[in-house]
Amino acid sequence: MTDQKFNVLLVEDNPGDIRRIRSMLAKVASVHFTWRQVEQLSVATEILRNEPFDLVLLDLFLPDSQGLDTFNRLYPHAICLPIVVLTDFNDEPLALQAMQAGAQDYFVKRQVDGECLVRALRYAIERKHTETALRVKIRELTVIAQQFESATRIGHELNNSLATVSLFIETLLAGTQLDNLKHTDLQMVRDEVNRMGRLVANLLQVSHRSPPQIPKPAASQEQTITPDLIQYLRDHKIVTVQDNEAYFFQTLEGGSAGYMLKGASVNEFVAMIQRVIQEGVLIPHTLGPRLLNH
Repeated sequence: MTDQKFNVLLVEDNPGDIRRIRSMLAKVASVHFTWRQVEQLSVATEILRNEPFDLVLLDLFLPDSQGLDTFNRLYPHAICLPIVVLTDFNDEPLALQAMQAGAQDYFVKRQVDGECLVRALRYAIERKHTETALRVKIRELTVIAQQFESATRIGHELNNSLATVSLFIETLLAGTQLDNLKHTDLQMVRDEVNRMGRLVANLLQVSHRSPPQIPKPAASQEQTITPDLIQYLRDHKIVTVQDNEAYFFQTLEGGSAGYMLKGASVNEFVAMIQRVIQEGVLIPHTLGPRLLNH
C-alpha cells in the first residue's frame, strides 16, 4: 500500500514523546499522517464527537486520567475507531488489559522504529475495518435468524393443526366403505393434507440450522432389539408401540411397516391398520413432530 493518508488523534501530554512519534512517522514516505494532538482525555472525548479520524493513539497516563480507566473512558467515544495504546516498558501489563478491553494494539514508546510503527498502525486500521464489517454482518444474520425462528414457530403450529386434521380424516375414513363416494373425497382431502405436511416439513428443515443428534438408547434398551426380533419385524410387518424415537429408527430399518404409540384409541388403531394395508408405512401424528426435529 502506498500514498495512504491517515488522520490521527494523538492523546499525549509528554512533548518529547510527541516529537519522537511524529518524527518517526514523517520518515515513512509511503504514508502521510495528519495530526490532531491533545493533552487531556476530556478534550479528546469532546473532539471525537465532532471530528472524523482514522486512528487514535492514546497514552494511558494523562493529567486528567490514569491507567486503564483512561482507555475505558475513551472507548465509548471511539468504538468505531482503532485505538493503539502508547505505553512505557513498565506499563505493558496495563496495555495488554486495554487490548482485552477493545484496543487494537499497543507499542512501547522507546522500543519501536518508524517502519514498525507504521505497519502496526496500518494493521490496526485494517483489523478495525474488518471488525466493524463483521459486526454489521452479525447484525444482519441475527435478523435472518429471528426470521427463521419465526418461520419455525409458524411451521410447528401448522404441523400440529395438520396432524389434528389428519387424525379426523383417518377416523372418518375408518368409518366409511371403500366404494363409497365420501371415502374417495376423504382420500383426496388426506392427500392434500399430506402435501401440505411435506411443505411444512421442508420449511422446518430449512429453518433448523443444525439438527439435534438422535438419542442413543441405553444398553438395557439396545439388548431388546435383537437380530431375531429385527428379522421377525421384517417378515411380519409388526407395528411397534414403544414411545421412543430411537426405537422407531431401529424398527423401520428392520422392516417395520408402521409405528403406533401406546394409549391410542380404537379408531386410531383401525385407521392405522387400513393405512398400513393401503400405503405400507405409517408414522403417528403424535410422534411426527419429534421425528421431524431429528
